[in-house]
Amino acid sequence: MKKLFGINTVREALAAGLNIDRILILKNKREKLSDISDLAKKNKSPIKYVSKEVFSREAGDVNHQGVLAFVNKLTFPKLSEDELYIENGDKKVYLILDGIT
Repeated sequence: MKKLFGINTVREALAAGLNIDRILILKNKREKLSDISDLAKKNKSPIKYVSKEVFSREAGDVNHQGVLAFVNKLTFPKLSEDELYIENGDKKVYLILDGIT
């Protein structure tokens, strides 16, 4: 099972309709992360509000911002060469990303 950490990561995964197994939110972040809770309810993704101890045991030592989602499988679209660049006049502009988490 894969883990997604952080407010924006989890919010975007929910907005994209990613199949999320469950979400953990720190109890003291409940109000701050209400938009994530709302999206999770809309997507029928289970949410559990947990103590710092439980959260730390699940998340480990990462910058999690108080939210953690568990997903069974991450899939990425296949891109053709034509989708890897944009044209800017007579030049092609490529965006190459490495190490994005």
